[in-house]
Formats: sequence, structure tokens, C-alpha cells
Amino acid sequence: MDLKQSHIELVVYGREERHLEYKGTLDFATEATKAVLTRCIAAHTNIRDGGVIIVGMEKDGETYKRTGLKPEHIESIKTDDIRDYVMAHLTPTPNFTIDVGTFENNTFVIISVSPFTRYPSVCVRGYREPDAKRPTLTQGVIYIRSKRKPESMPLQTLEDLEDMIDMATDQWMQYRARRDVAAGYVSPEDSRRRFDAEGADL
Repeated sequence: MDLKQSHIELVVYGREERHLEYKGTLDFATEATKAVLTRCIAAHTNIRDGGVIIVGMEKDGETYKRTGLKPEHIESIKTDDIRDYVMAHLTPTPNFTIDVGTFENNTFVIISVSPFTRYPSVCVRGYREPDAKRPTLTQGVIYIRSKRKPESMPLQTLEDLEDMIDMATDQWMQYRARRDVAAGYVSPEDSRRRFDAEGADL
């Protein structure tokens, strides 16, 4: 199946941004790969507007080449296994989709991650590769894509913490508004006015 046009545009773009992350070809059957992707998914769900992870892009200096996945790695893709691993290591479980498609005779995996809806996603189970200096996943850590550098990393700076608090506040207010409208407590219009008024006070 060919990639969607919106995905092709992200593949061709060739530079990482806060909301766009590239990975080279990966063996999806290994726990190491699942842990790396889980870290990336956590980081993207914890920033405003979420993000996209594209597997099949090899770093070449400051840009990336569209090399695609190795044939043996294509055979290793099992989306249910990735979802099960993410569910076991992150809570709340992020909302994400996994698409596999071709472009220029190369195969790519596109993981589109939605932002969290009420609470940031936290790592609840760690993973360290044998002989690795640092764990890929650390229990109790909140991962983000920092504003300072397009990298999936633990929440560390006051700037990133403030950004997450603002996002969590907005998401909670929107959730409460949807809940009140669904319960019939307020009309959609009244809910919108209340949301705008409360947001102006923050």
C-alpha cells in the first residue's frame, strides 16, 4: 500500500522538528525496538498537538535519507505487539495509529500520536538493554519532546514543565466542558463561553 500524501510530505521533509521524529530501519520483533518506540510515543503524546514518528529514515549529517526498512524488518512488524508493549509500559495509554506504506519503492512505518486528553502519560515499567549505560525507559519518568532540542527525553527543565502544566490545564478544562455538555448541564455555547472565560484568567 502506498503512503498517504500527508505522510509522503513528512517523509520528504527530511528534518526533525519537535512534532516530527525520524528513526532508521528497526527490527520490530526485539524488545529494544519496542522500548525505543514506547519512549518516542510517550514523548509525543505529552506535548501540545502530539506528533509523528517515521521509521525508515537514516540520518545523513543534519538531514535524513529516505532509505526505508530492510526486508527482514518489514516482516517483523506486528502492530498488536507494539500496542501491547506500550500499554504495559505507559499510563494513561497514549492514543496512536500505526501505518505501513511504500514510497519510492521503500517501506516506511508511520506512527501518528495524539496529545493526551486529561493526564500526561507516565512510564510505569522500565527497560534497559544489556550493557547499556542508561535505560531506554525509566519507571516514574514523564517523557517529552523538548522545546530546546527535537529529542525524546525526560522532562527536566522549568520551561518544559510550565508548558506541560499549561497543556494539562487546557486539556482538563476541555474534558470537563465535554462532560458537562454530554450530561446536559450546559449547552455547547455556554460551555464554550465558560471555557474562554476561565482560560483568560490563567
